[in-house]
Amino acid sequence: MATPMDRAAAVRAALRSLVARNGFHGASMSAVAREAGVATGTAYTHYASKDELVLAAYCETKAALAVAATAGLNHRATADERFHAMWLSCYRHLKANPEHALFLLQVEHSPYRAPAHEAALANENDPLLAQVALPDAAARLLPLPLDVLYELALSPAVRLAAGDIELTEAQLDEVADACWRAISLPGCLPPLPSRATRVDRRLNRRYDADQNVTAFAARLKDAVDPDAVRDGLPGVLQRSLEPTHVTLWIRQIR
Repeated sequence: MATPMDRAAAVRAALRSLVARNGFHGASMSAVAREAGVATGTAYTHYASKDELVLAAYCETKAALAVAATAGLNHRATADERFHAMWLSCYRHLKANPEHALFLLQVEHSPYRAPAHEAALANENDPLLAQVALPDAAARLLPLPLDVLYELALSPAVRLAAGDIELTEAQLDEVADACWRAISLPGCLPPLPSRATRVDRRLNRRYDADQNVTAFAARLKDAVDPDAVRDGLPGVLQRSLEPTHVTLWIRQIR
């Protein structure tokens, strides 16, 4: 006899299968219930609406993908080596479960995209997100929104797994490396400062610039000494704008 949990899982699997085959328009709650082999009322017992069911199925699909991506991961490997391994694991998991790949693609091109991403990111126990947050990986990532990083990093694995293109192992290695290059700083460069640090630095520079210009203008009010202008103006520009080079020409008026 099927337990309530079994029936809920069957309803999620049925939705995933129908959406993968027919899109969201062919996945009404009655159609989902029929696919799952349960009464429509039973489907509504577990999920109050189709929207709630879609989010539950999406989170389940992404959770399974995260577990598959990080299973057997060598935690002593470098950030780029770990990404390479996780990318290949994502691809292979989705290639073995094409309905999952097709379902994820359908969500990405539907109004469910934003709430689905938000729901998945709310999972604090996601092992894939935990890998992204590790200091050595985070220091290498470009300062882009998570959605953009996902599109450049793992979305190609989803699309390739859902399609009919057959790639060799060497080609998959090349694609995985290309995805890493798309989201990361070169290993020889220092990590970019955090956004907060960059904003603070810009604000401090502007404040210092205002102070320097104001002080120099006050000096010019008292007396206009060409030597003072010649000696003082390059310093003001250097402290305010931080140019790499300053040259001053003073034209003599006859």
